Amino acid sequence: MRLNDKVALVTGFGSGMGRAISLRFAEEGAKVAGLSRSVEAGQESLRQVRAKKGEAAFFPTDVRDAAQIQAAVDQTVQTYGRLDIVVNCAAVRITGTATDISVEDWDAVLDTNLRGTFLVSRAAIPEMRKSGGGCIINLSAISGFHGTAGRVAYSVSKG
Repeated sequence: MRLNDKVALVTGFGSGMGRAISLRFAEEGAKVAGLSRSVEAGQESLRQVRAKKGEAAFFPTDVRDAAQIQAAVDQTVQTYGRLDIVVNCAAVRITGTATDISVEDWDAVLDTNLRGTFLVSRAAIPEMRKSGGGCIINLSAISGFHGTAGRVAYSVSKG
C-alpha cells in the first residue's frame, strides 16, 4: 500500500490510461477522485475501482471549463480532506493534417490536452500546498516526440 491515505485526482478517469492509473492507485491505497466528461464512462470506472475494494468518487467535469475544474477540486477536498496527487490524463485525438483540420477541431484538441492540463494544475496547487506539497503527473505521448501523419493537433499538444 504505497499510496495509503494519499488522495489522487485523475482526469481522463472514464477510459484508457486514466482508468488504468485510477485502478492501480486504488490498489496501492490511494483515494481516487476521478474526472471525466463522459458520465457513463466515469460511472463505469467508479464501479470498477469499487469492485476492487478501492475508494473513489466521480465528479463529471470538462477540463476545458475552469469553473467545473475548481468545483471538482473543491469537492475532492470536501470529500477526502486533502489533495496529494494530480494526474493530467484527459485527452482528445482528432485526426487531420495542418491543411484539413478545422479550426474548431484544432481548438478542441488543444483546449483539452494543453489548456485543461494547465487549468487542473492551477486549481490543484493551492490545495496541494495546504497538504504540505504533492505531485503532478502530466501524461505525454510518443506522437509529441515523433509526429504522426494525420495527427497534427494531437502531436503538437503532447510534445
